[in-house]
Amino acid sequence: MNKVAIGMAMPCVIVIPILLICQSELDAAELQVPLRYPTIQSAIDDAVGGDTVLIAPGVYKGDGNRDIEFRGKAITVKSEAGPEVTVLDAEGAFGDWHRHFNFRENETAESVVEGLTLVGGWPQGSGGAIKIGDAVSGGASPTIRGNILRGNKTQRGAGIHIDATRGNAQPLIEHNIFEDNETRGYTVENDPFDGCGSAGAIFGYKCAAVIRKNVFRHNRSRSHAGAIDMWLGAPVIEGNWFENNNSDPEGHGMGMGGAILLQGCFSTLHSNVFCGNQADQGGAIAFRNLASLNTGTIANNTLVSNLVRQSRAGGAIYAQSMTDVNVANCIFWNNHDGSGAGSEILESTLGSVLVSYSIVEGGWQAGTNVQSDDPQFVNGGSNNFNLRRASPAIDVGHGTYAPAQDFAGKPRVDARHVASSGVGSPAYTDIGAYEWHGALLATVQSWSELSTNGSEFSDVPDKPMPIGRLAAGCSLASNTGLVWWLVSHGLLAPAAWRSALRKEQARGS
Repeated sequence: MNKVAIGMAMPCVIVIPILLICQSELDAAELQVPLRYPTIQSAIDDAVGGDTVLIAPGVYKGDGNRDIEFRGKAITVKSEAGPEVTVLDAEGAFGDWHRHFNFRENETAESVVEGLTLVGGWPQGSGGAIKIGDAVSGGASPTIRGNILRGNKTQRGAGIHIDATRGNAQPLIEHNIFEDNETRGYTVENDPFDGCGSAGAIFGYKCAAVIRKNVFRHNRSRSHAGAIDMWLGAPVIEGNWFENNNSDPEGHGMGMGGAILLQGCFSTLHSNVFCGNQADQGGAIAFRNLASLNTGTIANNTLVSNLVRQSRAGGAIYAQSMTDVNVANCIFWNNHDGSGAGSEILESTLGSVLVSYSIVEGGWQAGTNVQSDDPQFVNGGSNNFNLRRASPAIDVGHGTYAPAQDFAGKPRVDARHVASSGVGSPAYTDIGAYEWHGALLATVQSWSELSTNGSEFSDVPDKPMPIGRLAAGCSLASNTGLVWWLVSHGLLAPAAWRSALRKEQARGS
């Protein structure tokens, strides 16, 4: 009997947890704003862990739709139809301070803000749109994903302020657009010190934020760091695009870091693109106050056409005050100082920059395997920093320092037309943010499936042709092997043809 009783009891032990998991999934709810809840805050207040506050298209203003508290809940607040049509306007103004969201109750990565446009934030002090952690309540580590933060202001961190003074702060900030945000003073309008304020997009203190795949453009700081300012933390900054950010105190001191200022950080900085950023020192990036980085953590970045307004101040990078910076697999090109000269990198008396396996216009004395040849971008004037087939940056990098994927998310490949001369693993890493993958071609498996009077390449104007393969206006049916990738992507050939195509990486094309 005992054996029978045990055998009957065991299924209960197995089935009960499964029922609980299913019930938990069923309990997750969508709280719709404004259909069922008049404001975002009222929906959050009624939500429990796992719920989604779903916001319909529209413009949301006023109390309950600004200064929103997540209250430590593991919930998602997201738009129903994307940030372009879902706008939260905080209507902040001097003396009438407001931001969009506060995270200060130990929120985790399961606390998510997604798919919103955040405009009009202007709080007193910091965090123009979002405040993560504070010196009183504690830390937080939410996920901020797929939003547009535009036209927000404050003294420090015009988009986001992260404070790990009283607890951990490891937020994930990804796939957002930060544009036209601005730091400024707030004590008295037009006061000489009104210009004080750093980090036109994100400020972090002692945090370990992961900042990846974002776009930072046209942000401005009236002190330091046109986009990002990090103090004493260990941030990861990867795969971002920094364009036309500006650190400009307007005569009240020296603005450092047109895009980024790292101060006392142990940072990882790779696969980013910096173009057109400006500062007084460090047109793209500035380092100071023991901002020591371990070897190779600044890797595979492309820094082009950044500017410093002062003479000899580091058109791309400036290292100050006991700072040791190690750089690998990066491209420095057409960066300038106030004299118009090509001052790519500048190290102060107590700072040093060691560059290896990189391209630096004009060369660099402190490093190994540094080239000064034109990197041969596809179209640098239009900010297309992909590499041409003849680029000297192909297969010459240090594979040990390179991330597994490039800026565009593509893997490392061994270019067949180049004898690899790099080192590390893999030994065929390219220099810069982009890995050369060549022309993507299609091989026809059965030419009998193609119409003999098919479309011609001239039907798609202004598209490049594979050099030496096909001429403009050449009919598809007259070729016997390779077809331009437009066919395989459905931009040229009828849909019925796609089954006859097999995409493969170009080999020496």
